[in-house]
Amino acid sequence: MKPQDKNVLKSRGGLTAKLIFTYFLILAVSFFILTGSFYFLLRVSLFRETLEQLKKQGEILSRAYTVMEERRGPLGSFGEKEFFKLAGRMVVPKFFVLDQNDRVIASNLDKIIPEGIKMNEKALKNRRTISGKNFIAYNVPLKGASGEEQGTLVLVSDIGDIKAYNRSILRILLYSLVISGIFTLAIGFLMASGITKPLRKLQNHAKKVAGHIFEGSINLKTGDELEDLAESFNYMTERLKEYDEFQKEFFQNVSHDLKTPLMSIKAYAEGIKDGVFEGKEREEGIDVIIKEAGRLKNMVDDILLLSKLESVKDAYNFADIDILDVVREVWEKVEVIGKNQGKKMQLGIPQGRIMIKGDGEKLVNALLNILSNCIRHADSTVMLKVLQEAGRIKILIRDDGEGFKQEDLKRVFRRFFKGEKGDSGLGLAIAKAVIERHGGSISAANSRSGGAEFQIILGLAE
Repeated sequence: MKPQDKNVLKSRGGLTAKLIFTYFLILAVSFFILTGSFYFLLRVSLFRETLEQLKKQGEILSRAYTVMEERRGPLGSFGEKEFFKLAGRMVVPKFFVLDQNDRVIASNLDKIIPEGIKMNEKALKNRRTISGKNFIAYNVPLKGASGEEQGTLVLVSDIGDIKAYNRSILRILLYSLVISGIFTLAIGFLMASGITKPLRKLQNHAKKVAGHIFEGSINLKTGDELEDLAESFNYMTERLKEYDEFQKEFFQNVSHDLKTPLMSIKAYAEGIKDGVFEGKEREEGIDVIIKEAGRLKNMVDDILLLSKLESVKDAYNFADIDILDVVREVWEKVEVIGKNQGKKMQLGIPQGRIMIKGDGEKLVNALLNILSNCIRHADSTVMLKVLQEAGRIKILIRDDGEGFKQEDLKRVFRRFFKGEKGDSGLGLAIAKAVIERHGGSISAANSRSGGAEFQIILGLAE
């Protein structure tokens, strides 16, 4: 493993902290937005409610003044100032009264607005500053029975009281934030653990797989995407395990298949050089060298072709083609070969045309490899049949030979896998690569009547 690979797989941690921080950040942002909105709306509501209360009390006192003035005389002539006592008993405790000259003739704000002083403002205002203090104020004209204005009653409420109430509400909300934060940390830790523990299992398993240790699997029962991820990871591990075994088998097979002709070439070449072979034997030795060299070239060409077919998309030229034309072209090439070997060749295809999206040349090559394999192993008969089904076609290729050994069925399409009468071991692997690149599937089995049977499924052109 390269040094950079180790760095990639090292454990960084911190996900739990990030998740908890995210939960808390969401809570805090939501809280401050809600608190700010609530605080603003509460303040506006309190101001509005206070002013409304002042207005209602002012209307009551205004009507009371009119009645008392009618009975006892105008402002300033009431005995013991009964009206002012009445105002003092109202819900709003703070007020002062101005006469027609804007002079304070009664007030329960002695420290701020003592009796006898002259006010500069008489205009009706919702808010005013008096002696450096902020008040909500409501001015009520005091009218006699005749409707003539005789003075002004100013009802006030200290804004500081409203602010103090708002601050108490804010403190309660802040305490709620602290308590909610504690619960968020606890719940966030539990939720984060439910995520990070499965991820650690996946991480540990990934490290094992990176070290070519494919034993064991991940068993997660979370009922969510993590469980799906674990199942996908297990599937990937199995595929990597198969690929690793395939690679080992591939190198063993290719080294063996390359070594045998190379040894023959080397032996005959040295014999010819040393004068061991002369005359006819020398000519035969040269023929062997040429034959084995050609065999090596074909094997290398097949390996390169297979690699290209499996990895390079540009290796294919897809177009709308008639699959029956492809089958006929292949059959013309193999029918003579089969008959020359005394094999009965049977072809069954429907009438008309069956269009698919494909590369005709690659499909010819794939079918040739399969049919050549069947001719080589058949006792007497090789059959090819094309069936059209709903949205797809099925191509069946069958021989009446010895069939496959049960343990070989899973390895039929592997590179360099050869049966007893096998050739290079690459033909079926090439056929599988071509069919799968066309979006189809290919399978091998033993037919009920005996012999090998290949089934190819391809989709129809849209």
